[in-house]
Amino acid sequence: DYGTTFLCGAVGATMMFLAGVSLRWLLPIVGLAVSGFALLVYLDPVRIRRVTSFLDVEANANDSAYQLWQGMLAFGVGGVDGVGLGKGRQQMHFLPEAHTDFIFSVIGEELGLIFSLGIVACFLALFVLVAWRLREAPNLYLFLIGSGAILVIALQAVINVGVVTGSMPTKGMSLPFISYGGSNLMVTFVLIGLILNVFRSWGGPVLSRSREL
Repeated sequence: DYGTTFLCGAVGATMMFLAGVSLRWLLPIVGLAVSGFALLVYLDPVRIRRVTSFLDVEANANDSAYQLWQGMLAFGVGGVDGVGLGKGRQQMHFLPEAHTDFIFSVIGEELGLIFSLGIVACFLALFVLVAWRLREAPNLYLFLIGSGAILVIALQAVINVGVVTGSMPTKGMSLPFISYGGSNLMVTFVLIGLILNVFRSWGGPVLSRSREL
């Protein structure tokens, strides 16, 4: 699962940076990892086909980019106000995985651009508020736990919205709190629980700046 691998790698690299690892050590590792990841994608016919179809969605609308094309059509049909809850054409199963990976397209079609932007604003507000609160963490351990948890949620949301809107190659990634699926919802709630528990565990001084490794 390349999408999950990318997510874990991005979260891990960001946490290493937040922990104070020097960029002279971190950048070569990240560069090597990205190069290896790109090579794996290039050698995999299925993955490289997704990338090429993403670069020209309209030309592949009836083939490898069918799902993405239908998702983009849903946004176009919905417009600003949407066609109404439960009245979208994607209810007729034109869009594969409409209830999981591409649920954001269904929201855009039925509830419109304004509601879709509201969801994006909610994710952004959650990230900003948690990040702002984590500035007061009394130690690095609690800071990294909270940072890792909110990064997993935020990056999942960014990847899902990016894929659905055609800004990233198609990859199955659930939208936290919204996509259908018990396991994803359970993991998301566990991450929120970790964040809340971190907030309850302190009342001390502001986190001091980490030393360079």
